[in-house]
Amino acid sequence: MLGGKKGGRSNSKKTVKKQYALKKKDTLEDDDDLFGGANSPTTHGGASSHESGAGSGKPVRKRNSHKLLSHDSRGAGSKTKKEASQMGNVGKASRNSGSRKSKKGVRVDPNMCASVKRFEEAVRGMMSYGGIGAYYETRLKAYTSPSSTTTAADSNPTKNRTAVTCYDHSRVKLAPTETRKSDYINASHITFANVNRKYILAQYPLPDALEDFWAMIFDNEVETVLAVFNPFGDPEIKEFQDKPTGSYKRSSKSEKRSVMQQSSVNQISECRPLSIRETKFNMTQSHREIAMTSKRCALADSTAYFPLKEGQFVTIGRFFVHTRKVEVPEKAFRPFIYTIEVLPEGCSECKFVRIINYPQWKAKRKPNVKVLLYMLRAIGADPLQKGPILLHCDNGLNRSAVLLLTDVISSICLEGKPLDIDEIFRQIRQQRGGAFQLTCHFTFAIYAIASLVYLRCKSRGAANSETLQMLKNLIRDLGKQCPSKEVA
Repeated sequence: MLGGKKGGRSNSKKTVKKQYALKKKDTLEDDDDLFGGANSPTTHGGASSHESGAGSGKPVRKRNSHKLLSHDSRGAGSKTKKEASQMGNVGKASRNSGSRKSKKGVRVDPNMCASVKRFEEAVRGMMSYGGIGAYYETRLKAYTSPSSTTTAADSNPTKNRTAVTCYDHSRVKLAPTETRKSDYINASHITFANVNRKYILAQYPLPDALEDFWAMIFDNEVETVLAVFNPFGDPEIKEFQDKPTGSYKRSSKSEKRSVMQQSSVNQISECRPLSIRETKFNMTQSHREIAMTSKRCALADSTAYFPLKEGQFVTIGRFFVHTRKVEVPEKAFRPFIYTIEVLPEGCSECKFVRIINYPQWKAKRKPNVKVLLYMLRAIGADPLQKGPILLHCDNGLNRSAVLLLTDVISSICLEGKPLDIDEIFRQIRQQRGGAFQLTCHFTFAIYAIASLVYLRCKSRGAANSETLQMLKNLIRDLGKQCPSKEVA
C-alpha cells in the first residue's frame, strides 16, 4: 500500500513537470483543431494522457477518489489534518479559475483579460457589420493621412517599386556619405504611443539600392529582419520575373550535415587573395580568414540580398556581408533563420543580424496561420535586441503589414493596455501610406491576432478559462470567414 502511494506521487510529479514543459514550449500542435494543422483531434486520440490521466491505464481522478472513500469509511471525525487538507484542495480546484493561481504560479491578470475582452467585442462588432472584409472596405480602406507630404519620394521616382511612396515625416533617412547623392530609401519608421517596440516597413531593395538597404540596417541598429519573399525567384519582384521560381526543401539532420561538410570542403578548396576593394576593409584577422577561406557568393544566381549558404560572403558596396549560420526548418510552416555578419568599410566592429525568412507565402494568398505565429515567435527569441524590427515583402505594404498589425495588437492585448483596432490601423496608414491594399490581408491579420493572443494567454497561464474559451470560439468563427490556405 505504501509503495502504491509513493508510485502515485511520483507519477503525479512527472505528469505536472511534463505539463509545465509542454506549456513552456508554447507549441501549436496542441491546437491543430483550431489552426488547421496536419494533426486532427482524432489523430491525437482526444484528450492527452496528461489531462485524462490515461497514461498508466488508471485515471488519476479515480485513484484519488478511491483513497478518499477508503478514508471516509472510518468516519468523518477520524480524518487527519493531511486528509482534510486534501479535501480542501479538491474543493479549491473546482472553483472559478479566475480567483486562483495558474499551474505555473502566475496569477490571472485582470487587465489582460479585460483588454482581450475589448478585442473580442471589437472583432464581433466588425463581424456583425457584414463581415471583417465588409467592415474594412467600408470603414478603413479609403483612409489616408490628412496632411502628409511626399517630396523626397517624388524627387526619387526610380527608387520606388510602386506608385505608393513614403511620407516625408516618417521615412527612413540614410546617413550622408561622400558618394551618396540622396538620403532617400523606400522605408518608413513605424512607432506607436503605447507600444515599446519600434518598426521599419520597407520594400524589397532595388538592384541599385542593395548598399543603401544594408546601410539602413547597420545605421539603425536593426538586429532582426522579418523577410517575406522567395530568395530563389520571387514572381512579385519585377527584376526577377524571368527567373524560374524555386522552392526550399526541408532536410533531415543527416542530409544537412552532409551538405555542410561538402560545403566546407568546397570553401577550403577555393582559397584566394583579397580583392583590391576588400583590402580597404578594416578587417580583423578572423575576418580576413573568413574572406580568404570562404566562398564568394554570386547574388545574381538568386533574388536574395545576402548569401543563402552558410560560410558564403559577398561585398555589397562598402559592406562585407557574411552568412555565419543557416537554420533550415525540418517541419512545415517554420521559417528559415539566417545569421548574418555585417562589416562596413573602414570599421573594425561588425554587427550580427537575424533574417527570418518564409519563402512560400505568396502575395495574394493566405498561408496557414502558423506561418505568422512561428515568424513572430522568433522575434521574441532575443529580448535584448536594441533597434527596430525591419519587416519587408515585395512592396512593404501588404504581407509585411500583416505581420506588423498582428504583433502590435497582440502585444497591446497581452500587456493589458487600452485597445482601439481602428486607431492602430490609422496610425499605420499615417506613417506608411497605402498599407493593407488588399482586403484579404486585413481579415487574415485579425484572424492571426486572435490565434496569437489565445496561444500566449494559454502558455502564460495568466488568463482564466472564460477568456480562453471566448478566444477559441472567436477563432473558430473567424476561420469560417477567413479560410486558411495551407502552404507548407
